[in-house]
Amino acid sequence: MGLAVEVKIVAEPTLAGDEPLVLLAGKRLSDCAKRNLVHRLIVSTPLIRGGTLFLLGIEPQPPIKGSVMARVENLKDLTPDQQRLAAEIASTRGRVGGPFGIWLRTPAIAEAANRLGNTLRRDSHLDKRLFELMVLVVARHWGAQYEWFIHEPAAREAGLSEDVISALREGKKPGFHRDDEQLVYDVVSELNDTKTLAGQTYGRILAGLGLELLIEFISAAGFYTMVAMMLNAFDVATPDGTRPLSQRGS
Repeated sequence: MGLAVEVKIVAEPTLAGDEPLVLLAGKRLSDCAKRNLVHRLIVSTPLIRGGTLFLLGIEPQPPIKGSVMARVENLKDLTPDQQRLAAEIASTRGRVGGPFGIWLRTPAIAEAANRLGNTLRRDSHLDKRLFELMVLVVARHWGAQYEWFIHEPAAREAGLSEDVISALREGKKPGFHRDDEQLVYDVVSELNDTKTLAGQTYGRILAGLGLELLIEFISAAGFYTMVAMMLNAFDVATPDGTRPLSQRGS
């Protein structure tokens, strides 16, 4: 679910070519962030003033089979604090969607979650391939449709094989060709299933990652478990309304 974010699109053919220059909260966005934001915004109220187009974009909650309406409606009137947070969230994530659309109703939680999430996903020393594998294992375990939808392409881009992704999506145990991927899968799966780690498993992951990286890894798994719980509790739909996971649980 997304929230209203005010975006300023300024036509500058000599500087920006065929694509508009996009300013969010007065700052020019990177091309990647610009594409993510502009392509996913749905224009609700365009206003033309002096050659500048102001858009109020809302990413609506798509209809879910068996559901009449979203459990939590889009915010329509944001407080100044919520506007600031929405701009901060969208500037790094390209949208204010998923759990952040819910969290924004409690700005203190939204701000803390955004800060922690950015630290874990942007500043982590864990291999991106292993990071995204961890997220997919968590998403598959919880049947978190939105989480899977967002992270499947990220996992593919990070180098996770299609065979592994497909097996996880179907709720099957993948056949790994890399020992580090097998280790990550075993650790996250054991935590999901038994709520703890056996001494042997802990020894394997400690030897493989080292203590500091292990702390990062478990913190990230916990964060995305929290995200999955938020998404499931509030039945947050994927951006296009599809359900990539056929059933909940692994």
